[in-house]
Amino acid sequence: MSGLGQNSPKHLRVFISYSHDSPEHRRRARALADQLRTDGIESWIDQYVQDPNEGWIRWMRQQVKQADKVLLIFTEAYQRRFEGDEEEGKGLGATFEGVIVTQALYEGGGSNAKFRPVVFEGADERFIPLELRRFNRYRVDTPEQYQNLLRWLYEAPSIVAPTIGQKPDLPAEPASELFSRKPVIGIENDRAIMEAVIKIDVVTEKRSGLTHVFNVFLRNVGGRSADDLRISINHSETSCVAWQADDHRWVDIGHGTLNPRSLAARESIHPGENVLALAIPIVQATPFPFVVAVKAWIRDGEPREQHLIVEAPSLRAGELRPFAPGRGPDIRPPSEVIPDPVLAYPEDEMAEALLSVIARHPKPDEYGITEILAGDPADLTRALYMPSLARGGDTSPGGMEFALFQRALDWLVNTGWLEPAGQTSKVRLYRLGAHARGDQRFKELVNRETASNE
Repeated sequence: MSGLGQNSPKHLRVFISYSHDSPEHRRRARALADQLRTDGIESWIDQYVQDPNEGWIRWMRQQVKQADKVLLIFTEAYQRRFEGDEEEGKGLGATFEGVIVTQALYEGGGSNAKFRPVVFEGADERFIPLELRRFNRYRVDTPEQYQNLLRWLYEAPSIVAPTIGQKPDLPAEPASELFSRKPVIGIENDRAIMEAVIKIDVVTEKRSGLTHVFNVFLRNVGGRSADDLRISINHSETSCVAWQADDHRWVDIGHGTLNPRSLAARESIHPGENVLALAIPIVQATPFPFVVAVKAWIRDGEPREQHLIVEAPSLRAGELRPFAPGRGPDIRPPSEVIPDPVLAYPEDEMAEALLSVIARHPKPDEYGITEILAGDPADLTRALYMPSLARGGDTSPGGMEFALFQRALDWLVNTGWLEPAGQTSKVRLYRLGAHARGDQRFKELVNRETASNE
């Protein structure tokens, strides 16, 4: 983290407020405090103090008062305690700190230079209360995102306004010439502008017939951050299913529709930032010319439309294809009958294991997977991730770590093998996708599993 805040105060004081959700959460909170100290900041957390002589209430009040900055690590439990909705007698420390912070925000009359919300995972951003949502929040699960927090603490922005120079010579011109001159990039672009480009990967995968992957990137070439960005990506028939790039960066707002794919950015896209949005697999049966169209909305503005036409399938690895402005030609499927998409067969052992369990069921077309969000699902007979099929309780389906199960489940959903079928406050339901039910390799898998059980 060198180069940040070289001219900043030597010992900036920071207090970290959090809830004791679990031993792992306490460890991550302390790790953040330790790293801040390594980076020259006098950070304080309750774990550094065994038993304050003045008592915990006065100690917390003094920490908030003496700190130059206060970081509030939000989780579902911390939100309840911050807003005073926790059960009586639980989480009194976080509850008391929430009262102090709320009062300070009230007395600040809307100005807030001291308190900022922090999360360890993007999913926890929804627990940030309304009074803090109008301020920047900081994720600290990657070195790059942690650096953004350091920049705020040290007041060391990544972009510094240049020194104001002398007035240039501006000779008089006829008024008509003013409107015929082309705008100068960097002067008029006091707004966010998203431009699309495709990066081509060459892939050889005999089992699925995969030949290429068209990676759709979006780059902010404007002068401001793109806030509340939404995109829609429509493309020609591929005989395969496109993969959503990054669940941490994007959220699907298209209710499971695969083409066009509708996504919303979880965070602002800053000037110069390049973000992968969608990976479109190209197989031997994919017809050409191939068309991709992108619409991008920033806040409530009009959409910016762009398109790209790939004329021939001879493509070079690493080749970049920029999009042209405008809607482009209508994207319609060819007049001939297109076969069902060729689904990429899972090479991940856990994903293949999940498909094998479905194929083993007496009615695999109706069988689904239940992901437990909290507690036990209402109907254990429909669940794959449940104690009866797991070793070690509800944390390791089939003896596998939950993280491996989640990765495999995400892969099967993104590639079209599974599709969402409903959700409650405790469970998320998935069912076998329509194309998966007709996939010849899955039918063969069903036959093998049926034969092995006889």
